[in-house]
Amino acid sequence: MPDHLYYAQNAIVIIKAIESFLDLKLADPTDAPTIAFSFSGGGYRAFTAAVGSMEAAVQSGLEGCVTYCGGVSGGGWFTSEFTNAQGDWSGFQSRIREAFTSLPFVHSPSTVARLRNEVEFTRAFRPNNNSSFIDLYGCMLMEQWRAALPEGERIGLRLSQQSFVKDGSAPLPIYNVVRPLPLMLRENIYEEKFEWWELTPFEMTSLAAEAAIPTWAFGRQFARGASVAFAPEYPACCVLGIVGSAFCSSVEEMDRVMSTQVAQNAATNFK
Repeated sequence: MPDHLYYAQNAIVIIKAIESFLDLKLADPTDAPTIAFSFSGGGYRAFTAAVGSMEAAVQSGLEGCVTYCGGVSGGGWFTSEFTNAQGDWSGFQSRIREAFTSLPFVHSPSTVARLRNEVEFTRAFRPNNNSSFIDLYGCMLMEQWRAALPEGERIGLRLSQQSFVKDGSAPLPIYNVVRPLPLMLRENIYEEKFEWWELTPFEMTSLAAEAAIPTWAFGRQFARGASVAFAPEYPACCVLGIVGSAFCSSVEEMDRVMSTQVAQNAATNFK
């Protein structure tokens, strides 16, 4: 489904929801504000904070007025699971509560065997059939939150979740990915720069390159704007690992940043 159809249908839903939330009739539908929820990174801590924020929004009725819902790392994980819940907030809460209270979860041979099969499943989506530690990371996240779901909903799910948002009643999920660029030295101070990408059920966008590809083509190789590889779309478990951004910095980069910060703090404290 083209994204412009989503926005057209979502506008109808949002106007009704905002009028109900405010208990008034908008004189001009174009006066309806565009509301977005943006959740920060921070792993399970950020995921938990996002659950609390959305709980307040659901109880107040504000959740139905939201056009966009997105985040990075834990905020992105929440966005994925919230979208997949398809409006079943109580079911979502029960599943996530059970998942969080059962940490750590890799405690049985059957779970380890299932993880091994899931990582093997991801190889078909990678260049040269090579899985990465990030794929394992994503599979572990998926296994944690969706262990009770059928396999197709656990690892077979694709990011192009059009079926979940096609009627415009759900916020459009936006998954953010961050990658630090090499640190730049400026007046004896390291200045860190980042590249950002955005993924939605419709497209993946590089903000730096100002370019986008359809989500179903994410992971393919391109030459002169044409696909030269025809791998299937990445499953959501791979994407969750990428969105986590936990491995976006090398050990050397982290050591350099921490050493620089320690030196700067020491110089400041002893002035």
